[in-house]
Amino acid sequence: MGHLRHFSRRDILGPDDISVAVSAFEAALGTFGGVVAKRTTDTLARYIVHRALQGERDAGELRDGALSALRRSRSARRAAPRGSPSNAPAGA
Repeated sequence: MGHLRHFSRRDILGPDDISVAVSAFEAALGTFGGVVAKRTTDTLARYIVHRALQGERDAGELRDGALSALRRSRSARRAAPRGSPSNAPAGA
């Protein structure tokens, strides 16, 4: 027989939480107005899920924070020396 895992509040998002996260993600994507790179969507999604699991429930805060995290991520990649892991091509 399998083991049951007991989830804490931080391990799960309920339907309302997911709805807020989806709204934040879609609003963040909407700021680009076109096709968005996978790396960009991954960065936005990771931030939003991470913060939602920490308890943030304001879609505007999640959206703004995700866009700020994306800007920081892009700045760090531009500042990294050539050949460093953060400048390596995806899948390398």
